[in-house]
Amino acid sequence: MPKPVHLYHLFSSFDLGGREARACVLLNRLGPGYRHTVTATNGCFGAAERIAPDVNCVLLPPPEGKGSLFYALSLAKVIRHIQPDVLLTYNWGAFDGVLAATIGSLCPVVHTEDGFNPDEMQKLKARRIWSRRLLLNRVSAVVVPSLTLRQVALKTYRLRSDIVRWIPNGIDLSRFNTEQRLLWRCDWKIGLGDFVIGYVGRLAPEKNLEALLRAVAACRFPNVRLVLAGDGPCRSALTALAAELGLAERTTFTGFLPDPSDCYGAFDLFAMSSITEQMPMALLEAMATGLPVICTEVGDSAEMLGNPGFPCTVPAGDPVAYARALEMLYRDADSRAQMGAANRRRCADGYSVEGMIASYRSIYHLAAGPRAAAAS
Repeated sequence: MPKPVHLYHLFSSFDLGGREARACVLLNRLGPGYRHTVTATNGCFGAAERIAPDVNCVLLPPPEGKGSLFYALSLAKVIRHIQPDVLLTYNWGAFDGVLAATIGSLCPVVHTEDGFNPDEMQKLKARRIWSRRLLLNRVSAVVVPSLTLRQVALKTYRLRSDIVRWIPNGIDLSRFNTEQRLLWRCDWKIGLGDFVIGYVGRLAPEKNLEALLRAVAACRFPNVRLVLAGDGPCRSALTALAAELGLAERTTFTGFLPDPSDCYGAFDLFAMSSITEQMPMALLEAMATGLPVICTEVGDSAEMLGNPGFPCTVPAGDPVAYARALEMLYRDADSRAQMGAANRRRCADGYSVEGMIASYRSIYHLAAGPRAAAAS
């Protein structure tokens, strides 16, 4: 019986977000032909509770010294010790691992780029561009979930086209429905006749949730409730802003939800106001639930929705247009129902979880070479 293929996943953080949620889906579904080691260089493993108990997975604490010039050497020692068949690195925060494995020729590397750090929301840093140009052309594959990132990889990072692989995020439709609608509304103390605008994700600067709060306040509909499901560094500032805008009694901050998959069903409308995204998992999950959506025209968001235009998508940084879109959809229940049904169909037709897993499995097999062929 051949040994399973050993994948070493290196994250800057393994707290739950879109990237980590997708990784957990892959770990859970790749099957017994694989075993996994996961390291978060900041020592946070909050997403690990999403990994199924029967998955062969070890959570490995990071070596000390993160942020030092020699951290790549520390990671190289770890890689030599555990001897993975493939190193999987995620975003710039795990780039020390790319450096360690490629310079030392320790093992094949598959690198995933999901988006930009908050400090690169406005402009990419030259040092990081050059680092990617120099190192990523030496890895087995660079995976991007959005067409926007594919263009960045090819045009800005100047990566070889044969190693850049576009794999859209996939979604399991069976996990997203409205069966728990009443339960969540009761838990949040929201009436059956209230119109709920919902957001799921980190309360972080790049999500620009201040704009969403101001748009909701501008609408002034008495039965509108706003639910912000998640946590993050902006929570206290958003709580204060909600009070300042007179929304304190109509805004629910749920805090961190380990599995928010069935809370979407309690919403009447899903809203995102981000100033930067690529292929947001929360948007895909809202679509899978059959919700109408308003989001800003960033990354692949409009493409995911089928480029419907206003009022489903609005320019980033235009609060007047956002408030007008909210008001229009609030008043038109028929349009909301049609949009929600169309969104769920798009998920079924173009964003299946089975297709995503098959694509990643193919890349891992190519990187691992003969070992993967034997295991399968």
